[in-house]
Amino acid sequence: MGIANRLSLLVYALYDLSFPLHLSRDIAREFQRHNPPTRIRVLPCGHDTSGVAPFKYLDGYCLARSLPKEL
Repeated sequence: MGIANRLSLLVYALYDLSFPLHLSRDIAREFQRHNPPTRIRVLPCGHDTSGVAPFKYLDGYCLARSLPKEL
């Protein structure tokens, strides 16, 4: 299986001050436009708070749900 057929997981935060939201949305839109297997998850937090409870649990859940399907 080539890399183009592997599931990509895109996770971004709604209130990220480090990476502008419009750029995260642009990247997600381009993935959807080119149609590779993609799962997009949006966290209701900022860049720094994605590593703080409860958001770190949401982030970990997104990652953990994707791994078994792709290994």
